[in-house]
Amino acid sequence: MGRARSGEPSGKGRNPQESGPREPGGPGTRAVRSARSEMLAFAGHRPGRRLLNAGGARSMLLTLLGEYLLPWGRPVWARTMIGAMERLGFDETAARQAITRARNDGWIVTTPVGRRGLVALTPDGEELLREGRDRLTLFAGQSDIWDGSVTLLTLDTAGLAPARRDELRNRLRWSGFGQLTPSLHLSFAPGAEGQAVIALSELELRDRAASFRARPGQLGDPRTLVEQAWDLDEIAEARHSFITEAEQAAQGDDPFAASARILHAWRHLPLRDPGLPRDCEPAQWTGEHPAAAYRRLSARFERAANRSWARLAEDDEPEN
Repeated sequence: MGRARSGEPSGKGRNPQESGPREPGGPGTRAVRSARSEMLAFAGHRPGRRLLNAGGARSMLLTLLGEYLLPWGRPVWARTMIGAMERLGFDETAARQAITRARNDGWIVTTPVGRRGLVALTPDGEELLREGRDRLTLFAGQSDIWDGSVTLLTLDTAGLAPARRDELRNRLRWSGFGQLTPSLHLSFAPGAEGQAVIALSELELRDRAASFRARPGQLGDPRTLVEQAWDLDEIAEARHSFITEAEQAAQGDDPFAASARILHAWRHLPLRDPGLPRDCEPAQWTGEHPAAAYRRLSARFERAANRSWARLAEDDEPEN
């Protein structure tokens, strides 16, 4: 769910800028919603609380599936995924348990071949991972490409169960929305309206919402809206934590592990950082932008990490 690579199958993903809903019959199944819940799950997203199990084997497996198996475009032996997890410090038992849970949740399918097993993405899993890659691609550059417009979303959440309300909030935050009032949300992110349509459709809440596209007028300052809709101290802490974690990962001796850990930290950042336009960021936010840090650090390891994955995947590669 990060960088695009040569050899990635074409014509199967959505345009990252596309804002319309998917056609009926698209993702919305238990598998996709379960995977999204894992990708978006965090501990209530309250100040001072860390991402829920962000360093767990299941969450890391999702990162590897999107970063390596998706662009690889063909099945690999289960041993390949286990070997990749072991490079990241997980033992074989934890890796196998993560693969089993991913299979049970419908992200992947495993096919026995003698005493071994092949791992491939399901169509739902592939769609989920492509969506995540698209979101992260936009997130990496959206602070510099703001067109001056915002997406406003009104929501009626009266009577929703707490768990459903939390899932909706997490989906909206992943899409870059902040909350101005309990019923009014806004986002500066490209494609935010389309992401909201998808989320509300899958949660069967479209009839409770209305969306608008708007531009700031002559009265007021967009920074005031930013201060009302987001906890800026929390965003600043999230940015600092990401850069610190990514810099620490870059100190490792294994390029594959370093690259995966940098991407894993980056994958969680949009849950806590809406990617505000630079023109709307607080003046006191100085230093390297997290997107610039990600590009700098990931570029350092990309080629070596890709070679490491190829060696893992091509070792006794399944015959077609």
